[in-house]
Amino acid sequence: MGTWANKIVGYLLRPCYKHKWLLLACLIVTISYATMSVQGDSSPWSYGYAHVFFEHGWPMKYMTRMQPVEAWGNRWRMYSGIYDFEYTPLFLNIVFAIGLSLLFTHLWHLHRVRCKPWQFTLKELLLVTLVMSVILGAYAKLRQDYASAETYWSEMEEIGWSVSPDCGNLPWYLQPLGDLGIISDDDWDYQDVEWDPEFHYAIVDADMNRVLAEQLSQGKRLSFVRSVLVADPRLSDKGVELLCEWAPDCTDLTIMDCPKVTDQGVKYLTSHLTSLTGLSVEGATITDDAIRHIATLKGLEELAIDEDANSTTGKSMKYLRDLPRLKGLGIPKHWNLAEEDRAWLLRRKITVWYPADGRGM
Repeated sequence: MGTWANKIVGYLLRPCYKHKWLLLACLIVTISYATMSVQGDSSPWSYGYAHVFFEHGWPMKYMTRMQPVEAWGNRWRMYSGIYDFEYTPLFLNIVFAIGLSLLFTHLWHLHRVRCKPWQFTLKELLLVTLVMSVILGAYAKLRQDYASAETYWSEMEEIGWSVSPDCGNLPWYLQPLGDLGIISDDDWDYQDVEWDPEFHYAIVDADMNRVLAEQLSQGKRLSFVRSVLVADPRLSDKGVELLCEWAPDCTDLTIMDCPKVTDQGVKYLTSHLTSLTGLSVEGATITDDAIRHIATLKGLEELAIDEDANSTTGKSMKYLRDLPRLKGLGIPKHWNLAEEDRAWLLRRKITVWYPADGRGM
């Protein structure tokens, strides 16, 4: 048993020792990229464009830095303005970087065993061609899907939706190509879609429940969209179910002026849109039971419940303590938070505000 273990360890370590300088160079490049690369920058409306946020890490975001907006160009000041930091994604990024370095070193060793450094066998060339074909084919499919989504967005605007570009940050799997200048962020603008005829001064008299049902009956689904806002007093629990089916990839959802939405609709929403990082429920007829269901969204970073949720109470704060990533919380004034809840919010450094008054508390 010990002999086999020694052989396996020797097989794994021999290439690393033989090509130690190559391995060191790969580690420097991959770990630097995994820890220092900028996934995206933004300046949210809620902060009045006074600050810019830089998100660092690849493939997982582990740190967010907040800088004054005039310091937009300070992308690489890793030590300043740290707003949020998570150790687990950082550790996983480093492990992933080490894995890539080891893989490249072993592949180079296998190549050197067979031939000279800059001579390649036919099998190796065929393998490289196959890998590049798969990558380019996947990219072409994504571009085709994005073009189809753009066509659908135009159709949506004709029936009353407002479609506007979100920040053009590339998906993580395309970020290295963007950093190399092969593709542009502008080619991958995710969209924000809104249904609010009164706000957009559109003369649209359409029941959102019927609109969603019609879109689904035509096989339409929303893609390349992060944020969805729906403001329609006719939206019901059934409409929420249709909305979840129509926009399964939504990560930021706002439903407004929707008194027909109840705990049942929120329960369905939280069990199907499990990737939500932002949720705002305004004008719904909900109780503390809805807050209990919302607390199952472990990736939720910002939550807002407005004053119309007058059947909710501050006792529901006990559910929100189960949200490990919560950073912002909008609550009704009538909650009257207990001292222990206020202490918990301060300890977690969670920004709290009253939706009726805007940001600040």
